[in-house]
Amino acid sequence: MGFVTRHKERDLEIPKHRQDLMTAIEKDLFNDDDVLAAFYGGSIGNENMDLYSDIDLRIVVLPEKFQEFISNKKNRPKKWGNVLYFEDLGPFVTYSIAHYDCFVKVDTFYYKPEDIQPSVWLKNIKIIKDTDGMLADILDKSMALSYEPTIEEFERYRQEFCVM
Repeated sequence: MGFVTRHKERDLEIPKHRQDLMTAIEKDLFNDDDVLAAFYGGSIGNENMDLYSDIDLRIVVLPEKFQEFISNKKNRPKKWGNVLYFEDLGPFVTYSIAHYDCFVKVDTFYYKPEDIQPSVWLKNIKIIKDTDGMLADILDKSMALSYEPTIEEFERYRQEFCVM
């Protein structure tokens, strides 16, 4: 039967609202010289969004501006749309989650350039700003990486999630 909602008509508008937020995000970040690079991860990066997908946003900033961005991490999302509330663990945490009135949330993580290294987790990203080609290089190097869990890792994870 699947997920049933009485808000089907409203929910069908979510992709449009998500795209509006992404357009506002991209315009804002593109015009900020302190933002060196930005990309989407998650379902946007994987190109497998569903009706309720959130926006997983990663922003790489100038190292000397990093602390300023973290201190103001709740201000920037207010430029993109009407924020209802934030999930935030405090002023020293490098990410924040903004929930918008259009039923879309944006998870924003801030990084310094040295924090971004090739990884299997960076194979599926959608680059939206890359001033010096850093992300293109990281993506290229990430594509060459692979990971296979060992038998021991598999058994440990299986035991952690196994319901007895």
